[in-house]
Amino acid sequence: MHKLSRTNWPMPSVANTAMRSPERRICWIEYKNDTNAEMQEFNNLTELTKDNPAQQQRLKDLSACHEAVFDNDSKVMGFMQNKDPSRMQMDDTVESQDETETAVNDLEKFTDEEKKLLVKRDAAEQKDYHHAAHLLIGASILVAVLLVIANYVASREMERRRKAEAKQRGLIG
Repeated sequence: MHKLSRTNWPMPSVANTAMRSPERRICWIEYKNDTNAEMQEFNNLTELTKDNPAQQQRLKDLSACHEAVFDNDSKVMGFMQNKDPSRMQMDDTVESQDETETAVNDLEKFTDEEKKLLVKRDAAEQKDYHHAAHLLIGASILVAVLLVIANYVASREMERRRKAEAKQRGLIG
């Protein structure tokens, strides 16, 4: 299983003047919360797809892309922390855009594969449901036939007893 975790957060220093502004702190908190939520969703996906080796491989690939995007985001947050927009613009390279694009493409492939798998599983479940419905109908018919036979056998036995009792009363009385 490939779980994401965050151990190298570029934590803002309390003494850092750039992070003293409430807007930047709010931005930092939202970034951290969103990233944690994304990691949790990714880890949930890993757990939900453990029955599908192809999806596990795709998640492994997606994990690397996801980490690259997180690292890029961390760099941006670090630049914001240091209040150095020139460094932030310099890092907005083709490489970081490619990493993001790769992650998005892998995520779309993963989503498409999951949708196909869901349709396939739904069709199998529908087939099982119809099979179970037919089995239930067949079993109900069999039970009805057995009840009719049991009623017939019981009626014959009651008639035989009634005749035997009438014959016995005729002999006794």
